[in-house]
Amino acid sequence: MRCRALRLLSFAPILLLLLAAGCGGGSGSAPDLLLAQHSWIGSSGNPGVSEFIDFRMGPGDPAPSYSAIGSLVSEAAIGSVLSADPGHPAFADLAAALTDGVGDVVTIRAGPLNGGSTGSFVDEALLFPTGDVPGLMPDAAGYAITRIEMEVHHISLTSPGADLNGDGVWTDFSFDVTIRIYGRPNG
Repeated sequence: MRCRALRLLSFAPILLLLLAAGCGGGSGSAPDLLLAQHSWIGSSGNPGVSEFIDFRMGPGDPAPSYSAIGSLVSEAAIGSVLSADPGHPAFADLAAALTDGVGDVVTIRAGPLNGGSTGSFVDEALLFPTGDVPGLMPDAAGYAITRIEMEVHHISLTSPGADLNGDGVWTDFSFDVTIRIYGRPNG
């Protein structure tokens, strides 16, 4: 089944993220299992004006320069579930890190394009016990990652916001998202 594509603006060429509806596999295939989830609420501000938040997720620390969820998301995405699957350019690197049997750090970063951001560093050993498959430690070794979703509960961008520079060029931002990682047993 083909997934509907959601066109989102990007500072690189336009990236396509897939909506989760219809991405769960065809008839006769095993259902995807929820392997991990991470709720993330954050806020910050930066010296620039933006209408989008750039969400990035990748293996390692510091924040990745590429992402399996990278895109610019606006307030219009509230209530949406954005999804990346193996067709996304950076998906393979993140999926490999999440299934290599080594307890890595997963970095999640969010911020407007023009500057300041906020990030979350999550140890896989803390991430995977949050799913529906018991005993996944330190990561999802033995599973194939089939998709990564980001459900957008809240996004707010306010310019000039706090306007800490006093010049009207400032954006305060806040968000509430849930990231979910799905997969299937290898074999």
